[in-house]
Amino acid sequence: MKVIEFIILLSVLIVIFRLIKFAVKRLSLLISIIKLGAIEGVRIECVRYLYFFAPGITEAPVCKITVGEKNYSVKLFHGKGHTHAVHIVNAEYASLFMKSAGAVKVRRFVRSMRAVHEEARVYFPKTVFIPKWETESDEIPVLLFNPAPRELTYVSPERTSINVAFTGDEVYGMKIYTRTTFSNFIDRSSRSL
Repeated sequence: MKVIEFIILLSVLIVIFRLIKFAVKRLSLLISIIKLGAIEGVRIECVRYLYFFAPGITEAPVCKITVGEKNYSVKLFHGKGHTHAVHIVNAEYASLFMKSAGAVKVRRFVRSMRAVHEEARVYFPKTVFIPKWETESDEIPVLLFNPAPRELTYVSPERTSINVAFTGDEVYGMKIYTRTTFSNFIDRSSRSL
């Protein structure tokens, strides 16, 4: 009986820890975006504070940032951190892959056998739908990953290859950023005015 109670308590503590970790990451993102508003030449509009704590991808933009004559419409995507990979299939949906504990065991076994294939990865996909952007014609859509995934890939628009996306890249009309790179980009953009 004590073992079952311990397992339940441990499971609850793990869930609470993950929620607190997520809330801290999103709170630091909110603070960094509010700090961007203090920079001269940067204007932040339409901040939806509760959307900052929504899991997955936000349906509506959490904020609109204006730097000079450029307007950015920002949506958040929960990249699930360094144990996950995100693969954007097209402008409508993405796949989120979680690395399993079995993948680590397979990789260790393969390395111990000195095999050529060290990248024996096992992923379990989850489809995430990307809501359409309701933007004005002059707005640049920004998909902000927080926390950032381990790896971000996308299918080329011609459907001929799979490419790795880096921060600042444009993927299906959306600019891809993480929290730090977006803050640095806005800061540099405001200084060049």
